[in-house]
Amino acid sequence: MPFFLRKKKMTLSGAVRCHIGHVRQNNEDNFYFSGLFFSPDDLDRGCSREGEFELSTDPVFAVCDGMGGEEDGETAAYMAVTGIAEEAARPIPDWETALKNISRSICLGSLPGTTRGCTAALIAFSSGRARIFNVGDSRVYLFRKNTLRQLSRDHSPVYEMYEAGLLTRDEVRLHPRNNIISRFLGMEETGSFDPFAHSVSVRYRPGDIFLICSDGLSDLIPDLILQKKLLEGGTVRSAADRLLREALDRGGRDNVTLILLNVKQK
Repeated sequence: MPFFLRKKKMTLSGAVRCHIGHVRQNNEDNFYFSGLFFSPDDLDRGCSREGEFELSTDPVFAVCDGMGGEEDGETAAYMAVTGIAEEAARPIPDWETALKNISRSICLGSLPGTTRGCTAALIAFSSGRARIFNVGDSRVYLFRKNTLRQLSRDHSPVYEMYEAGLLTRDEVRLHPRNNIISRFLGMEETGSFDPFAHSVSVRYRPGDIFLICSDGLSDLIPDLILQKKLLEGGTVRSAADRLLREALDRGGRDNVTLILLNVKQK
């Protein structure tokens, strides 16, 4: 094939940040960074990583935010990322079924009278598209042409009020009941939701930046400030550091986990 007809390769520059915050005594967040994840004990000390990924390898990235308190939340998030790792290794992953199965495993592992669960927000890149799945209120954003928009859908009564036009986005963020979610991995009777996970697919372009985060970031930083921080440019490493620092400067009252992914053309 002549040189001028060859397709240029698409790559991802990625950065992950996971921080315990200023208030919590342990880290109930976890993440999957295209093959990389950590034990709960390791994440109590925080994590900062970068990587370059070929989009032709169909990389997968996810953030999971545990709930149920200390060991229960940590365990649920760890079970989720290990389940995501197993599914990502399959030739043709089925993410809707995988998330249902992960939810069932977490539920079966819970002790009577306890609530062990976690959220999940995931991006699977394949065939020129980014497939987004989420359960709960961890989020996926797309920053394109200097504009930030949310691709995921919060599973919460407060977010439903926003969708009905009863609340603004800032009112959702500041609402006293915005921490209540209506769907999560580990809940009982997941068969009552079909599909279980919210999903959307977008064709990615050079210059796109995807942000996956736990509510430790999105609850503290308004969308317009997130957008402003990304408009400052630089590498994904510097942008991830800016977002983490902003969340910590605003109190860091929860664990903070974020993944930034910048689509590039070689």
